[in-house]
Amino acid sequence: MRRLCRRLRRVPLALAAILVCAAGCSGLPVKTEIVELPPLAAAPPAGTGERVDARVFVRPLEDAQPSPLDGMIDSLGAPLYKVSFSPPMTERLREVIGRELTAAGCTRVDEAPADSVGEGVGGTHRVRNETTPIYWDVHVEIEVRLHARGRASGRACALLDFRAQGAERTYLYPSHDVVRAASSKAFAGFASSLRAPRGLVDCIKGIR
Repeated sequence: MRRLCRRLRRVPLALAAILVCAAGCSGLPVKTEIVELPPLAAAPPAGTGERVDARVFVRPLEDAQPSPLDGMIDSLGAPLYKVSFSPPMTERLREVIGRELTAAGCTRVDEAPADSVGEGVGGTHRVRNETTPIYWDVHVEIEVRLHARGRASGRACALLDFRAQGAERTYLYPSHDVVRAASSKAFAGFASSLRAPRGLVDCIKGIR
């Protein structure tokens, strides 16, 4: 299938869609491809009056996905390839959380000396696409439920689900680079929600 897809990049998209549909409907196995997630961009530091002086430990997120499969890329309903992320999506989301807390002034520490402990569950995270005879729109969707507690204060806050989505359009082929571009937009949206009012940063402020 991968060789077929490489060849299809050299032919018009409408003809490629017909050929892929023929291949996909023939019962050929669909290969799972590992998409390497892009490095995270540096988070802008918080202003002096917005900084949070707290030692925080972020536990690894639980993964609520029923299987490691993160999604499917298809062409007019015919599968092109299955997608699995590396590193796993929950690991990358934990990196985003840690990066945002550090930018807000928190110090990340091991669990024993932490003032506050954050944890959560990675819910739905998947790749999907919308296809037309002209282009592909590739979407990466993530959902995370977070909560945190102050060890000394005993206070806790349960946060609502954080949802974010990134989309990228391509007129050529829904390659790994396209999936990565969509995922970067999803991570940026998730990071923004952590800094928003009543987000994780505000939560840490309130439970110290």
